[in-house]
Amino acid sequence: MPILLLFSILDIPNKIKKKRAEYVMTQFMKNTTFIPIPGDNPQLEIKGDLHHYLPVEDATDIHLLWTAAIALFDGTIKQWFVDLIKPGLSVAVDMNIKHHKSDPYSLVFTYLSYGQTDLASEQAKEQDNYQMALYINHCRITDICYSVRKQINQFQSTTDWVSMTAYERKCWRVLCGDLNVVEDGDHLLKELSWQCIIGMFIWYSAPFQTEPSLKAYNKMIESNTTVAIPDSHCLWYQLLQWWVGDSSRASVDEWPIDFAWLLHLYKHTEDSDRWSEKWSEELERMNFAEWAICVSLISPRLQKDRLGYLLRQCEYTDENRLLKEYHISKRSILLGKALNAHDEWNFDLEYSYLLEGSLVKEAKMTLLGFVIPKNFNSMLEIFTSVFPLTHSILDTKPKIEHCLQFIDDYPDREDEDVQSLKKGLLYLLDSNQTTTKDDIIACLSHTIESYKDQLSAHHLLLDILRAVREK
Repeated sequence: MPILLLFSILDIPNKIKKKRAEYVMTQFMKNTTFIPIPGDNPQLEIKGDLHHYLPVEDATDIHLLWTAAIALFDGTIKQWFVDLIKPGLSVAVDMNIKHHKSDPYSLVFTYLSYGQTDLASEQAKEQDNYQMALYINHCRITDICYSVRKQINQFQSTTDWVSMTAYERKCWRVLCGDLNVVEDGDHLLKELSWQCIIGMFIWYSAPFQTEPSLKAYNKMIESNTTVAIPDSHCLWYQLLQWWVGDSSRASVDEWPIDFAWLLHLYKHTEDSDRWSEKWSEELERMNFAEWAICVSLISPRLQKDRLGYLLRQCEYTDENRLLKEYHISKRSILLGKALNAHDEWNFDLEYSYLLEGSLVKEAKMTLLGFVIPKNFNSMLEIFTSVFPLTHSILDTKPKIEHCLQFIDDYPDREDEDVQSLKKGLLYLLDSNQTTTKDDIIACLSHTIESYKDQLSAHHLLLDILRAVREK
């Protein structure tokens, strides 16, 4: 196989991921408002819902994951589950007729196990059991559990209960939400698929108008070995557990990252920031630098950590978009550029960016710690390998003049440390200064004490002090 063709085939998954990311972020941008904050980075107002991000070409399991999440957000998960397992209904009905023909209520039970309450009610009417049919109809619109339990107690107080068929008793159990019971020697749900069993707990076990729960289901499967065990790798099953059951049963890190991010974002979970960071990192890996920056604006914590890192990389291509569309502060962008220049050891450029961004404190540290030492060749321990010391400290007039130009660019004319440095350099250029040599030495000595913990600035000041003394 030709090498180019092989690489093209191997790159297909990456192309699919990038196409999906482009779709997701295009929708996200349409549903996000950037609220400018004067002198600071923006706040994001995120609108819409998961409907906007539903994939149209993904595999069935991914599509089901998304539609299940949408149904959970919309409160339509019960109907979603009816639709999910409906394709298996006709086979189940045929099997029921074949194996349980003698018990007409077995068909009522089958319809109930597929969430088909209309069909179950009609089948109950065919047995002239209008009381059961009424309860089945009402289970969709009101909480009937208490009433049905009371009815079962009445049946059990007479011979009515024992005279019922096995499946008739099962139907009554289902309607009152008692699903984890043994009836006639077998578990109520023994013959059902694991999908139908979960459906039964979603439809019938929780009180009406409350969010469905799988807690009772989890308790049942932990204590019973006769019912069908779920496929723990099924994505929509994991989602249900994460949302309404036991979140430890969900391998969230194995879900599509764009889905996990949006799910946590729109549900406002405690892990929302973590997944926003992961999605931002994924976008960065796909060379979507501006979108990675956009996602890093979602929360104050991400703006503090992730945004600064991305701006420092300077991988974006449209600075105007960051300023005009994202409303990122010019100050933040210039700080990122300065740090990028620092990483490249271009300290002169770093200093200019810091001054442009009015980052005076940071500019001072760069001036004393990097710009002047680099140009003055006095960072002996750090820069010798990069900027070899080839001249006498006193044979540096052009460099001193260059350093003074940087100092003159510094906006705070009253800064004592910078002025002390300037006086020392001016003295080296021309000893006929208004300030005496002793005063300059005293001033530098005092300044040096403040920079003992800052190696480069400390070495610089020591070198200048020594040069002043020797002149």
